[in-house]
Amino acid sequence: MYKDPKKVLLGVFLFILFAALSACVTFSVVYGGNSAANLPADIGLFHNSFMATLALWFLASIPMIVFAFLIVFATYVLGKFACGYLSGYRLLFMHVCTWGLAMTDRGVKIRRCLANIRTAECFMQVPEDRNKDDIPLVWYHTGGVMALLLIVTVAVLFVRFVPLAFSMRVLFLGITYIGIYCVFVFGLLDFSGLYSMMKRDEWRQVNTIVTQMTGRSLRGEKSSDLIPREWADADCNDVLNGQMNKVKLLCVADELEGENRMEEAYGILQRLADSAVTSDAVIMEAEKGRLYFAIILNHDLKDIEPMFTEDLLRYLRMYRKVYAASCSLLYFYELVFANNYTGAQRLRRRLEKKNNLFLISLNDNDKQIIALADKVFEQRQ
Repeated sequence: MYKDPKKVLLGVFLFILFAALSACVTFSVVYGGNSAANLPADIGLFHNSFMATLALWFLASIPMIVFAFLIVFATYVLGKFACGYLSGYRLLFMHVCTWGLAMTDRGVKIRRCLANIRTAECFMQVPEDRNKDDIPLVWYHTGGVMALLLIVTVAVLFVRFVPLAFSMRVLFLGITYIGIYCVFVFGLLDFSGLYSMMKRDEWRQVNTIVTQMTGRSLRGEKSSDLIPREWADADCNDVLNGQMNKVKLLCVADELEGENRMEEAYGILQRLADSAVTSDAVIMEAEKGRLYFAIILNHDLKDIEPMFTEDLLRYLRMYRKVYAASCSLLYFYELVFANNYTGAQRLRRRLEKKNNLFLISLNDNDKQIIALADKVFEQRQ
């Protein structure tokens, strides 16, 4: 099984952070509402050992800390959803940790989402029948943080004024500590996005169109009529507007794919991948798209193999449970270039049995990539 060293280190760091948080909460409870002399006398074997008793309290606090994490994340998501819905937005998807709800052509369904540094998210769009200028920005982008501030305040009041059992005291202190941390992290991300859209109306237009395209993708609909024609001429080497122009070009490539104009889409992504000003996420999306169209257009395998770089493979593996396109590209690599038949079959089973759990499911081009991989493999046999 593939293990990204960075993800392993991140996991170790998060475990240490979680253990430290649990220890802080435990000590806060023990020294805040109890003393060593007042520890329960019915602990039994651990009665005469303060450190062993404290360790038992620490272990008992862990489930409540996990519950506190879930409560804080769910509060953020539901607060953002409520403010967005009341402002006129429509739900695309929301998730807490790995799983969430997404809008599809068959209504709201359970879907797999990426558990990254933002382990809770609510993604909504401006309805296409509404003018974007009629939809307020502030409430949707601040609703999650306001909900966090509310629940932190309630938790502090409970800890300060209400007599609580050990488990409940751990829970409310965990909500307090985790909530304050999330207010800063989520607040920084949400307010930076809000500031960009309020400062520049063009960013707001781009964001509106991108979310509407995402909504159509989730529902299996085409989105070619949403893209302004002038976006195809965006200069991705513009230092001031480079990031925004790259988003525009990615949208144009999606539009061309929807119209089955693969050669033009490949050219756009080739131009984007070779640009000077970019971010890691945009570069990976461009490289992924360029590889995607190269396979569909039946480029020579000798030209395709070098496009599977280590960075791109890491990116595809990260998203293999979220997007069917990433899973199908990995299937092609494992079967055609890595000669890993067992690994390819695991991916194939995921594509066939769990297609309804992908955030973006299989389309005709993904199926074509899978068929090409099978064809090359059979010819070699």
